[in-house]
Amino acid sequence: MYMYPILFTAAIAAIIYLFLYTFFIKQDVSEINEGSFRLKIAALFILSAAIRVLCAVVYRGHDTDMSCFTAWSDMIYSGGFSSFYTSDAFTDYPPGYMYILYIVGFLKTFLGNSYLLIKSPAIFFDLAAGALIYCTSKKTLPKKISFILAAAYLLSPSVILNSSLWGQVDSVYTLIAAASIMLAS
Repeated sequence: MYMYPILFTAAIAAIIYLFLYTFFIKQDVSEINEGSFRLKIAALFILSAAIRVLCAVVYRGHDTDMSCFTAWSDMIYSGGFSSFYTSDAFTDYPPGYMYILYIVGFLKTFLGNSYLLIKSPAIFFDLAAGALIYCTSKKTLPKKISFILAAAYLLSPSVILNSSLWGQVDSVYTLIAAASIMLAS
């Protein structure tokens, strides 16, 4: 059942890695001007976002979690925070993510219900984690290495599979933990 999304994600990542290697990684850093480098970083993030959106639209996600996130966003937006955990509904996530689902519930009133909308927080936090990796590493490493580290995370099949295909929200908590560690150091 889960083999097709894994193969789909791996195929997309392989194509992108080949593209990156051909047009950037094997290129000498001295040949890259600042404007061209910024364009390549922007292209990496746009490409990463496009892959995630495509994956989110093509595959519904983990049935139980998608159903829970959809119902929870409706419950938290319509009923508020005070009654969410006291209801008879199955609610097993910590309160932090419920604030994000409140925003999703609000957006659903204008945009309608879609799996892309339900998966969008995880996609956003994936991209933010890639930005954190790049910005943090470029302080001590060459820009090319920082780019490769960000690309390795953003194009990792396991990261794409977890958030964009299955709809899991691990990236939300991971980014918060990583940013906390970065700021503490």
